[in-house]
Amino acid sequence: MTRWATAMGAILIFANAAFAGDLGSSVVEPVVTQPPASGISFGSDWTGPYAGLQLGQLDATASDGLSGDDLALGAHAGYRFDFGRVVIGGEVDFDRAGTNLGAGLELDSILRGKVQAGLDFGSAFAYVTGGVAELDSSIGDDTGEFYGLGLSYRLSDRFTVGGEVLEHNFKRVGGGPTDVDATTVTVRGSLNF
Repeated sequence: MTRWATAMGAILIFANAAFAGDLGSSVVEPVVTQPPASGISFGSDWTGPYAGLQLGQLDATASDGLSGDDLALGAHAGYRFDFGRVVIGGEVDFDRAGTNLGAGLELDSILRGKVQAGLDFGSAFAYVTGGVAELDSSIGDDTGEFYGLGLSYRLSDRFTVGGEVLEHNFKRVGGGPTDVDATTVTVRGSLNF
């Protein structure tokens, strides 16, 4: 009986020590969670080559008061670098038009070398653009400058659609006294490679 009493006493002492704390204040282990992502995920990478077609309107005014507008059909090709939020690129594009301003002045085509810089909004890329343009007209050629705004929207990894508005300034077209200001508004479709 003494052994049983001693064993029971030892068990009660250990049990009492084990349950000595407050059961309501047990230690709660912290839950490890994934920290929130820093920054915004933009979801699309605009880096790479692309090429496509454009259709728009060319509206021109000459310094001698002549003006006209017509459809313009063209093609473009370029390359962009996506640095996260900022996208920078270069492009060459060509518009064929038959814009007749009157008095024998007709604008035949515009070839452009562009620089683009803008912001990556995931599926959309909004940008400013500018560069050098070569105008071919019935009274001669001229090199001028242009600037404008554009927007591209990614339909899939391979296809984008967008639009541009460009302002052009040509001085002394064909070496004569005539200056020409032209505005193009185009919708564009591109294939990404």
